[in-house]
Amino acid sequence: MLVRDRNNESSRLFEFLCPAPSKFSLPDQNRPESLVAVPGVVKGLHEAHKLFGKLQWSALFEGALKAAKDGFKPDTALLNSVNVVKQANRSVPQPLVDGLLTWERLGRYQPPVELEKTLQSLSSTGSEYFYSQANNSFGSRLLSFLSSSGQGWGEAADIQNYTVNQPTPIKVGFAGFTLESFPAPLVGGAYLLQLLGNLDLKDTLAPLNYGALWENNPRETGTLLHRFIELSKLSAVAVGSLGDTSDPKIRDSAISAQNSLFDPDARKRTVNLVSDSATLPINASVPSFLNLSLGDTSIVVTDSSRFTVVISLYLGSLFGNGQIVPGTGVHLNSGLSPFLGPLPPGSTTGTLNLISSGRRPLVPIAPLYLSTTGRKCGIRTGIASSGGLWGVQDAAQTVINAALFLHAATCTLPSGSKPPLALVETDGARSRGASADKGNELNRSSYNPASTRGCINLQAATGFPRLHSDLKNISYAIYTEQTYNQTLLSRLQELGHIIHFWPSDWPGRVSAAGWNGYELMTSYDKRGSWSSAVY
Repeated sequence: MLVRDRNNESSRLFEFLCPAPSKFSLPDQNRPESLVAVPGVVKGLHEAHKLFGKLQWSALFEGALKAAKDGFKPDTALLNSVNVVKQANRSVPQPLVDGLLTWERLGRYQPPVELEKTLQSLSSTGSEYFYSQANNSFGSRLLSFLSSSGQGWGEAADIQNYTVNQPTPIKVGFAGFTLESFPAPLVGGAYLLQLLGNLDLKDTLAPLNYGALWENNPRETGTLLHRFIELSKLSAVAVGSLGDTSDPKIRDSAISAQNSLFDPDARKRTVNLVSDSATLPINASVPSFLNLSLGDTSIVVTDSSRFTVVISLYLGSLFGNGQIVPGTGVHLNSGLSPFLGPLPPGSTTGTLNLISSGRRPLVPIAPLYLSTTGRKCGIRTGIASSGGLWGVQDAAQTVINAALFLHAATCTLPSGSKPPLALVETDGARSRGASADKGNELNRSSYNPASTRGCINLQAATGFPRLHSDLKNISYAIYTEQTYNQTLLSRLQELGHIIHFWPSDWPGRVSAAGWNGYELMTSYDKRGSWSSAVY
């Protein structure tokens, strides 16, 4: 969770990932208990609430208690995920999945009756009920259930002593904006910031013609996309070397590895590897945790006076490990899934992400905050994504679209209008900077919403067709949405990229909330069933 205080321009980070217990087995998808990590979300939310909450803690549970008592109609996206899991695990009993599949017959999904009691206890005692070992507390029931599996899962102290970390954000500059996010183990932050920071540095060392970009020149725009794709490969390989910076056993090595990603000389060497005329021959393997279906979701909220909050949550896989703690109605996580398994003999890549007591795995998600102080009041917005690394790549493209290609867009599009498209346009419409003359050789400093009166339009930027650099095999094929501009795709193919259209619903989602000067702005991804509300 990232909490941004606009009044003093500071961010407070709450990292509540789920660590490995003191006793564990190697994560095995065929043994659900081996996937369970020490839960952290409840403690994290409670700690943040004690510092920043405006309502009573108990008031936050009113909606959840009503849904637990009366049931609710599941969201379409939730049901789609249920069907995916059920098809993949036909013979494995999963109470939550099976229960959700009954909603149509009943007209609603009815959670386990014990869940309402658990929520009542949390509402009245804070996080104490969840983490204590008092008789009949959730903590004692969790330990008893997992210990009965015969695996020797954890100890009471693992739950009682769970700590919420409050790290310092990492920051980079991009197109005049400041981007900030989480350090490892939330490696979505390091991935996104290194990718966009290096894209910015590449343009400094080898400037693009922004006049040609604003005119939708396919060669210049294709070059920018090519750079983005190539740098995304390098960033994916790089974050595989990271580790939990809060684990005292590896802290020095983990911090050193992360610092090396943002070292100025190292960054220059990285961007110089990228040629504007060919693809990179990358022989390093991409760590498997980057391709997991994490069961993640994100929330972004802003108020009318002071705070913007971005939260990323994950279960470790779709619907966690499938088990429910008896007597609680609480569904267990599979938070140990992102840890790497035994490495091949002689391998050194990813050694910081091996499972160890108290260590938190690398997870490719992270909240993002974009801001500028280069103009009065400035642009300040939180950006959330879901879909693991796929969603993080989508968030990076949304930032590029908003910062570089929608300079002339109004903050609020007229009803029924089409957004100006440049980076991945589908109808030939253009987005031109206020000072851009056709054919002029311009760099981005000629017109930039970070330092001029222009605003950014995140809703339009979110709606652009997207691409994704596949990291599952060494070919690094590029997947795109069906509406992607064919001229740009042809240019990428000329440079050696293998292009495939994504055959189904696009996996990533992006949303944002914040401020353009004194105007509130929100955006949500219309690819799915997400929605936004303004109060």
